[in-house]
Amino acid sequence: MESNNLLEVARSKYPIGTKFLSARNNLSSHIVTNEYFAFYQGNKNEIVVDKPNGPSVYKNGVWAEIINNIKTVEDYSYLIELFKRLNIK
Repeated sequence: MESNNLLEVARSKYPIGTKFLSARNNLSSHIVTNEYFAFYQGNKNEIVVDKPNGPSVYKNGVWAEIINNIKTVEDYSYLIELFKRLNIK
């Protein structure tokens, strides 16, 4: 997969607020805090987030494990509809 395609996938899999275990070591957890994504090619083949040399969401064909993902309005649409029906504000 080309680096531009990998960056597109990374941006969609790891939006701001996503908590993940680093693809470098799978031991340290991080949260995506901004829209910085960079692909480093070579012996790393790595995508980092937040800043240069930041935490890794992709390395040598392996994606970082997502611990939790930020919830959106769409995720709670069933609750919003229920609250409307029950007239709860």
